[in-house]
Amino acid sequence: MDISRERIYFLLQRCKDLAGARHLHVHMLTSGLCSISVLADHLIRIFTSCQSFLEANLVFCGTLHPTVFTWNSMIAAHTSLAQSKVAIRLYFQKQEAGIRPDKYIYTGVLRACADTGVLDLGIYIHNLVVEYGLESDVVVGSSLILLYFKCGAAYDAIRIFSKLTSRNTISWNTVISYCNEHRYSDVALVLYEEMQQHGIKPEASTYSSILKACGSTGALGRARHLHVHMLTSGLCSISVLADHLIRIFTSCQSFLEANLVFCGTLHPTVFTWNSMIAAHTSLGQSKVAIRLYFQK
Repeated sequence: MDISRERIYFLLQRCKDLAGARHLHVHMLTSGLCSISVLADHLIRIFTSCQSFLEANLVFCGTLHPTVFTWNSMIAAHTSLAQSKVAIRLYFQKQEAGIRPDKYIYTGVLRACADTGVLDLGIYIHNLVVEYGLESDVVVGSSLILLYFKCGAAYDAIRIFSKLTSRNTISWNTVISYCNEHRYSDVALVLYEEMQQHGIKPEASTYSSILKACGSTGALGRARHLHVHMLTSGLCSISVLADHLIRIFTSCQSFLEANLVFCGTLHPTVFTWNSMIAAHTSLGQSKVAIRLYFQK
């Protein structure tokens, strides 16, 4: 049964499952509608959201005039599949097609550059981003930060972060986490202080990153300060945060504080138990260590 273009458009807007998308795709193929950009865009959106990238690519290849959305979807899809070279190639194909990029295309290609470590190309894209006035955009800026961190240019990443027009908890957490991942623990601690000065309330993920930085730098005083904030925020019972605190306190020989955190942990992990048993053993408190083993 033939379905009109308008009907297929209506159904594509409401379709969310793979089976429905495949059914509509068959009708589009038999009706010669697959080359229509607005219909292809919706079909690609559904296929990529359902992780069916092969089918999304099939639709893309049959589209006569891909829109910005089409290019965005395909670049993002290949980046998510770790096919960064394909994503970069698609970006240049888009350029040749004369499609003006938007911030989402820049986001996708910058992430592809970051994944492949191609800093020269990333800098070229960065210059285009500046030309279009998008450097301070949070979405594009986050991708630039990732690029520079992954390519070992941490201070360029921090410079980009300082230019972002809207720095929320997510963006602060992201840059602090990147600092830790790339062994810039001192920078992470400085950024945490700046975050506090800007009145941004830390989340559990923020504390996790900062505690890792404290562990890397041996900052016992900072860990104690964070412990107080976590107590007032009711976060000390979260196992992953308690693990970080216990690791710092035991490594700094502050076993009393480690035990205090341990006693307040609702669901101690294997790491928590191991740390406490090892701590009591190192103190010559073997009976306590044995008792903890059986409690575990």
